Amino acid sequence: MAFNLLPKTYETPINNSRRYLSIDVIRGFAVIGIFLVNIQNFVAVAGQHPIAQTTFDETVYAIVALVALGKFHFIFSFLFGATTNIFLSRLKANKQGKWRYFRRMAIFLLLGAVHSYFWGGDTILAYAVAGICLFPLFDKCSKKLMLVIGLLFIFVVEAYQFIYHPINYYLFTEELPFFSTDKLFFIIQTAGQMLFGFVAYEIGLFTRKEDIPFIKKITLVLFVLSIGVWTLSFFTMADNINSTLYFAFIPGMFYVALIKLIFAYKSDKPFFQKLQPFGKMALSNYLIQTIVGITLVPLLVDWRYLSSLEVFSICILTFTIQLTFANLWLKYFYYGPVEWIWRCVTYLSKQPLRRK
Repeated sequence: MAFNLLPKTYETPINNSRRYLSIDVIRGFAVIGIFLVNIQNFVAVAGQHPIAQTTFDETVYAIVALVALGKFHFIFSFLFGATTNIFLSRLKANKQGKWRYFRRMAIFLLLGAVHSYFWGGDTILAYAVAGICLFPLFDKCSKKLMLVIGLLFIFVVEAYQFIYHPINYYLFTEELPFFSTDKLFFIIQTAGQMLFGFVAYEIGLFTRKEDIPFIKKITLVLFVLSIGVWTLSFFTMADNINSTLYFAFIPGMFYVALIKLIFAYKSDKPFFQKLQPFGKMALSNYLIQTIVGITLVPLLVDWRYLSSLEVFSICILTFTIQLTFANLWLKYFYYGPVEWIWRCVTYLSKQPLRRK
């Protein structure tokens, strides 16, 4: 993939006929899953130790770990790789320079650094670092080589987790340091997952309807493998709940394939129609969830012990408000507020926002 350095300062909004709506829908699921995990970190950092004080709470948190821990981060990373492919492809088609990609990532890096200052569980920084470091692969390497490198990155992290300990970056009880060995491996893992997403988009996973029979077979295979992963997690999580991170990318891939498959047949259903705007505003929603986690949650923890049902009720209430707001906002505007600012700075010009 080669790029010219011809400048262009204006980009027309991407309408629904050009957007790959399944990406937004899957991203919407990822935003929900990530907050189900992060809310536990917000409660712990606010001072509730342990966060589970009854057998029922322990069971609920264990189920969430089995279903969500590490899996939805994979989905987010996978989709970030896919949308990176879309962005670079559009740069090439419009004969725009690769410097625009680096500026986009630099802005993301700055946002991640600021977000990390307020919240130690930030993941934006990892995406930005991985996105910058992976550019030579995106630009020059074949799909097969990127897939091999992605697998290598993922299995290096899996080996680290088995030999030493699961990455202490998903569930924790106190603010994490700005840099640690676990964060380094987290970035490596994120990079591998992004390469998966980049290649998946390249081969047409999100665009080729004729691949549906193949996706059905892959979904079945991934489901069988996921049962094995969940079984392993079930027997190891008593010692360390973070052991549910082992091979979490496999259930993550299963979720992507399953949602894609369902969406292929049911894309006109109201649920998907409502979820798509929520996923399109994923960055804004992710940051709003952090605001809820570092402001509202500490107030509630100071007031009283929060049971698992109360903790996840906060999630449900937050999702409901965000879903409603996203659908209302995108009736009048092309992008979420943070997404629009990111876009304006990327192109160094004021981008269209309000729908006519």
